Amino acid sequence: MLSSSTISPFKKLGGGGGGKAWGTPSRRRDNRRGGGGTMMKIVPILLALSLLLIRATFPSFLGPSSSLPFHDRVRRAYWNFHLSNAVPSCPDHPWKEYEDLRGDCRSELRPRHGIDGTSSSSSTNMLSVDECASSCCDDPNCVAWQHRRDGGCYQGHDVRLGMEKDGTPAWCTDHAPVKWYGQSLMQTADNYPADGTSKYDVTNRMLACDESTWNPHEEVGQCFGLGDVRPESSGSYLDCMRACCVDPTCMGWQWNEVLGCFYGGQMYGCKGEGDPISYEPFVGRRKKLDTRSYTGPDGKPWNMKWKDAMDEFYT
Repeated sequence: MLSSSTISPFKKLGGGGGGKAWGTPSRRRDNRRGGGGTMMKIVPILLALSLLLIRATFPSFLGPSSSLPFHDRVRRAYWNFHLSNAVPSCPDHPWKEYEDLRGDCRSELRPRHGIDGTSSSSSTNMLSVDECASSCCDDPNCVAWQHRRDGGCYQGHDVRLGMEKDGTPAWCTDHAPVKWYGQSLMQTADNYPADGTSKYDVTNRMLACDESTWNPHEEVGQCFGLGDVRPESSGSYLDCMRACCVDPTCMGWQWNEVLGCFYGGQMYGCKGEGDPISYEPFVGRRKKLDTRSYTGPDGKPWNMKWKDAMDEFYT
């Protein structure tokens, strides 16, 4: 964070004598008309020269172009400070810059537990981050990899990231894992109240849509099948639940503070049971392929936004 120092209005900025004290109103007016005004003109010039000096000395700090949008410049600054040296480089097949496979891609990759590619899952054969990166770099069949301490190393072929639409059908979220709020409105044996009441006597939908009996912590891991985000209902998890419950076709909902509200006519594949490790970000990279344009739905190059990384950067 940059901070500015306060310039005292009583500081003598130029010559001149006079019998008036520096703290008197008339002297302060003289000071504003004289040296104070000059200083106010000089300060912006000094700041501009300082920025030019920083730009000339550290050209990689903000990336190759100062005309980039502010968000992209901050993203590149975050990369240069935190991520560019976080894993070994891959000179022959460089990693794609300004991104980190922070989301869970394990459904598209396969575990690799040994340097020789063995499938042993013993802790003695668990690869480190550096070993995972280096072994993928050396393997012509490996394009993407990621690592987290609970599962070790995963590697595989190319994956699309976030909103990318070109290339492989294999897809990976660009968001680090987050804890969800959510609940199914369908009748299930495991989320029905244990009061001896048959699940056929009272529907789970009635309980899940009553604010005195609902359980927004029922599904804390990500679920699938809920469809696209619902911006109009993303203010809170209570807003999300209410929107789902007034929709007769809704069978479940989920909300988190990063992605917002999702609900729909089906809800399946829920994962995560509250283990703190489940919400830690992964570390990972992709080799940049000449055959890919890495474009989004608008046909323009797409880049990950890293809201969680930005929060860390700004603090």
